[in-house]
Amino acid sequence: MKAAFLSFLIVALLVLGMGFLTSAKGQEQSSPSPMNVEISVNVNGLNLVEGTAQVFISIEIPSYRYNVSQLAVFVVGNGETGSDEFSIVCDNSGNVKNNPRAWYFEGLSNETIWYLAGNGGENYPFDSYTLNFRVDRVEAFTTSKEPVTAPNEVFSLTKQSSFGDFTGSNRQILMNTWVSNGSYIPQSWKIDQVTNGSTLEMDLNMIKTAPAVVDGTLEFLLPILATYILLAATVLIDPKERLSDRLTIYLALFVFPPTFIFSIQAFLPYRLSLSFPELLLVNLLISTVIFGIFSIIGNRNVWASSKRMRLRRLSEHGGIWDLSAVLLTLVSLLFVITAYASSVVKVATGVWVIFGTLIGILVVVSFPLTKSLLTSSDSN
Repeated sequence: MKAAFLSFLIVALLVLGMGFLTSAKGQEQSSPSPMNVEISVNVNGLNLVEGTAQVFISIEIPSYRYNVSQLAVFVVGNGETGSDEFSIVCDNSGNVKNNPRAWYFEGLSNETIWYLAGNGGENYPFDSYTLNFRVDRVEAFTTSKEPVTAPNEVFSLTKQSSFGDFTGSNRQILMNTWVSNGSYIPQSWKIDQVTNGSTLEMDLNMIKTAPAVVDGTLEFLLPILATYILLAATVLIDPKERLSDRLTIYLALFVFPPTFIFSIQAFLPYRLSLSFPELLLVNLLISTVIFGIFSIIGNRNVWASSKRMRLRRLSEHGGIWDLSAVLLTLVSLLFVITAYASSVVKVATGVWVIFGTLIGILVVVSFPLTKSLLTSSDSN
């Protein structure tokens, strides 16, 4: 009886043990198994007008546990206009050294277009961009190119041996324009949550060098600033005696902004709104109109009431109207600069407080200037 009971107990334990092992094996197969994917991106050129980059993408999977013929790695990005899913076919290069149960895969894409992320065009010439890369999925194929049911695994980019650099005939120009460590592009990493866990995605940060910023400033901002100086210098022309000279200058300045805006469109980066040079040109157009109107008003004796005789005398010299035109122009210019600065530093509240403070200073300063002009008019 004891022998029969012991035999039954042994058989029961064996059945339970086999069931436990089978369950554990099934759980092991269904659990996510992260596989490292190494990516290297060679940037061959940038088209900032269209917001794209020409890149070659190299993929390496240093250790894959299944002996298949090929792996198709699908890489995506998150550019402003959206990057289509792009597949890179990686061939089986044989067993991993010292590991007969793992295989090494590698593949290289043809030159492809990758979209730039960010709103750098609005901040020109202080613009910067990002090239984003992440693995969406991986498909396996047999020797006959038949797809294989992929195991339940997660493929993630790895920081080890993943990088971006410049290549091609424009390599030196790109290195002089964009910040790089040698030829390597600065990179940053972030976690991308997926169904089976989390993976890493890589950002290549395209940041302009100081000489490139200076070049953009000289090419686009310096001519605009020169026209502002010319506009301010017109207050030295007496509006009573030489109004026609003033209006001739204002007419030329009025034509300059739209002409300059249209001429630089082919050179400005892709953007969703006006860039800083364009904002300055629009403000120049408005300021020129203000100066022209106030010069005409300052040239006429529009005051008839005796209570306004003092202002009438002053208007004959045009001083108060020139002062008003300058103040309005400064206010509009500060508004444009503040709006631009708030978009760049992403701290809108603090920047707008500074704008209000500067406007208050202008108002406070304008009172003694106006009083001085009135006093000067009385003495005359």
